[in-house]
Amino acid sequence: MFGHSAEQHVAIGVAAEQLGLSDLWIGEHIAAPVDQREGLYHGADIVRDDVELSDIWTVCGAVLAATTTLRVSPGVLIAPLRHPASTALAAVSAARIGGGRFQLGVGAGWLEEEFELIGMEFGNRFGRLSEIVEIVRLLAAGGPVSYSGRYYEFPAIRTTHEPAPFPIIFGGLSEPAVRRAAQLGDGWYGVPGLDLNRVAEVRDIVVEERGTLDGYQLHVRLSPDFTLYDVDRLVELGIDRIVVPWESLWSSKERRTLDADAKIERLQAVAERLGLRGGASSELSAPGGDVAADVGVGHP
Repeated sequence: MFGHSAEQHVAIGVAAEQLGLSDLWIGEHIAAPVDQREGLYHGADIVRDDVELSDIWTVCGAVLAATTTLRVSPGVLIAPLRHPASTALAAVSAARIGGGRFQLGVGAGWLEEEFELIGMEFGNRFGRLSEIVEIVRLLAAGGPVSYSGRYYEFPAIRTTHEPAPFPIIFGGLSEPAVRRAAQLGDGWYGVPGLDLNRVAEVRDIVVEERGTLDGYQLHVRLSPDFTLYDVDRLVELGIDRIVVPWESLWSSKERRTLDADAKIERLQAVAERLGLRGGASSELSAPGGDVAADVGVGHP
């Protein structure tokens, strides 16, 4: 989900769960620049006039509270925009609300204006991301934590008394980003439409760094015009977390123009295509608002 008003998230999350979809990925940016530097954005969603922004933690908590089996993840949180203690507290809270269904997706970010807006340095974001993940894990483990690193230093603080574990999934596509994901993360979340050769390269980098794929999550986003053959090929590569991109469901403009029921019908059609158990239902409807989603699916 990205680019939709805040109140729309719960309806699509509930519908996705009913359809047998397993995951919901919720993207974020905190501010959309009006004056744009030419050539920087590559047509990215954040600079389109039809985008609505929503607070990532509010919508994650709302969807987790409204569902019972759906896994919910920031897809991905721009972690260097926040102090790691703030991220740790929010993630621990979401993990408790979700009863183990929360995953923390993180990335370094690319939109320099966001960093300038809140006074965070842009150039050191990759180094800070590594320390942020380490600090978040320490704080989520429970009890007092002090830290002294290159970018962050603080005396003993506590986020939670009891452990509240959750997987940390890294975004990014460059080779350094994938290696960082393999070294520091519990999984990787890819960009949409990768060809199979690139997916295989990512898988091989993870195996090279970790020695195995066991216990590691590779979330691969399909191309907008995917077929069941594409799904089968990914499974043959060992990819069992396959994500339907929002482009397969509606256009950028339709995120604002379609109502919730129309969007749920589109989602239902994709579920039927995939042979998921809830895809044949005709009683799905939204309590209000329109929504869009990147939705992870289990292989039929």
